[in-house]
Amino acid sequence: MVKRNGESSPLPVPDVLTGATEYTKQCFWINSDYILDVIEGKTR
Repeated sequence: MVKRNGESSPLPVPDVLTGATEYTKQCFWINSDYILDVIEGKTR
């Protein structure tokens, strides 16, 4: 895993499968039109 200051956080316990002790921070954007479609029931 690439270590950059502030881009990962510790896990409370090591991962059972990988032994990882930290995870990378994730970010995503949701389009406001998509949210409106979900509210109005227009999603696929």
